[in-house]
Formats: sequence, C-alpha cells, structure tokens
Amino acid sequence: MVRTNNIQGKDFIMGTVSTALEVKNSKPYEGSNAYSVARGQHLSDLRQFSIGRERWNHYRNATNALVEYAEQMLDEAERTIQMQQERLAYLEELVTRDELTRISNRRGFKEAFAAEMDRCNRGISKGGVVIMIDLDDFKPINDTHGHLAGDECLKLVAEKLQSEIRTMDVAARLGGDEFVILLSNTTMADVAERVKDILWQLNNITLAWYGEEIPVRASIGVQEFKAGDTEKDIIEGADGQLYKQKSHKGDNADAIAVRSIERAASEYNAGEIVIA
Repeated sequence: MVRTNNIQGKDFIMGTVSTALEVKNSKPYEGSNAYSVARGQHLSDLRQFSIGRERWNHYRNATNALVEYAEQMLDEAERTIQMQQERLAYLEELVTRDELTRISNRRGFKEAFAAEMDRCNRGISKGGVVIMIDLDDFKPINDTHGHLAGDECLKLVAEKLQSEIRTMDVAARLGGDEFVILLSNTTMADVAERVKDILWQLNNITLAWYGEEIPVRASIGVQEFKAGDTEKDIIEGADGQLYKQKSHKGDNADAIAVRSIERAASEYNAGEIVIA
C-alpha cells in the first residue's frame, strides 16, 4: 500500500510540475484563458493531493494502532497461557503430592510405578525394587505426645527417605504411617547395600520434641521385579515380606532382615526376599 501511494505521489508531482510549467509559459497580462485554466487545474491538483495524503496518513495511523493493539492482545494471551500452565502444574502436583510430607502420594507412586513397569516390559529398564515401609508403634506416639508430634515424625521419615534415593527413584507416602520406595532400572544385587542402609536409617531416627527424644522405628518389605511381573504380585510380595519382619520384632528382626537382603542379592533370579 505504501509503495503504491509513493508511485502515485511521484506521478502527481510530475503532473504538478507539468502544470506549473504551463502556468509559467502562459501570459496572464494578456488575460489568457490558458493561464486561468492551468492555474485552476494546479490548485485542484493540490487540493486532491492534500486530501489523498490526509487519507493515507489516517489509514497508516489506523493500521499502526491496530498492529499495536494486536501485539498487546498477543502479550496478554501469552501471559494468560503461562498462568494457566502454572496453575495446571500446581493442580497436578496437588493430585500426586502428599499434603503433609510433600513427597509423592499413593496416586503419584502408582503413576510412577506403572510408567516404570511399561519401560521394563519394553526392554528399556532392566527392572527394579519396591520397598514397603511401615512405622512401628506409631499409634502410641500419637496417643502419648499428640498428633502434631506424630505429624512431625511422618515428615522426618519422608525427609530421610527422600535423601536416600536418586532423582529417578520415587519415595511416597501411601497413607497413615505407610511409605514406599520405588528404585528404578536396577536389581536387588545392585542395591542390596543401599537397602540395608535405608533399613538402618529408618531404625535410627529420633525426633526432638519439647525436650523429649522420640525414637522412630520401622519395618520394611522388599520385592524385586522384572519384565512380565504384575503390579499386584509385586506389591503383595513386598507386603508379605513386611509383615514377616514385623512378626519378628523383638527377635533381632533387623539382623534377620539384613541377612534376607544379602541372600536375595546373591539369588538374583529368585525375585524375592525370604525372611527365615
């Protein structure tokens, strides 16, 4: 549009110059009609050019204003989209995060576990290990020291679990005083020492509470999995080992569990820990 107007402007200027020459060459003192006609045409052309230029400036200003408005609307739309994305991310985190401990909740664990099983069945992951965790004598802590103390114990355990895992692993609170760890793309032989360390850590936690030391203890059940295993069998296997260890509490259960972990690590193909 601008290029066309420029061309038209040049044509008009050339025409005006031509008309001006005609006016110059005419003889006004002789009362020439040619002079009057040329002068009138020149003034008419000037008026037309002035009107055309004003219209062009009006259209240009209107176009610039429209472009500026469109840019403002685009910026606002981008900000709205970003806010919505942040809101969705926040809501997704609420759905998969435990409100108290801020680690994954049951849903978060199930989603991560399903994804890991899919990678395992497609040959991307070599398998993994699930560690079920249940706090021992947690109810007396609530009854004796109150639920706030119990909540702090749960937070302390969650922090400890989170500190013991890799970025690719998942620590989750299933509910109440039950937790779980998912160790991804590994085998029992690879993580036996880490599992033993987690067991030791969980049974050497103390919460300082208003001048008192509250010991926190836990039992664990460990189940290895690989391609072809089902989620139901894996969880039931880990739960079974967990309650076997609980049944040995007071009988040096931690030492028994450690021996079981070591035996499972040396019997990689067995696929489970048996507590004798």
